[in-house]
Amino acid sequence: MSDSHPGRAIVGVTDMFFRSRIEAALPAAPGLEITWLAPGESLTELGARLGPGLVLLDLQDPVLEPLRQVAALRASADGKAAHVVGFLPHVRMDLREAAQRAGFDQILTRSAFTRLLPQILSRAVITGDRSGNV
Repeated sequence: MSDSHPGRAIVGVTDMFFRSRIEAALPAAPGLEITWLAPGESLTELGARLGPGLVLLDLQDPVLEPLRQVAALRASADGKAAHVVGFLPHVRMDLREAAQRAGFDQILTRSAFTRLLPQILSRAVITGDRSGNV
């Protein structure tokens, strides 16, 4: 993933409500190529193959193991290029702290994620910005 592609994103969300929210926000980012992380699939391997500029993960996903996946991604030789965004319920401060330790760049509450999603997606296409600013 050392050669990051701002116009590519990997999304790890199995919750149908949030998946539909992400799909509904895609028109805000024309040209963004989305690849959905499947249960049992390695984010590190997929990231090495695609070189995404953005990774979006539901921190409470019971199937995808987002904390383990991002820690492994960040530990890989070229797993530092993508901007990794996670979202979680506002009451899960323990999960927020664990996500920071795992290497997430940006951690948002579910409501903030939903509200800022079009900007996050469009910024990924335009700049590949890792700052977390939207």
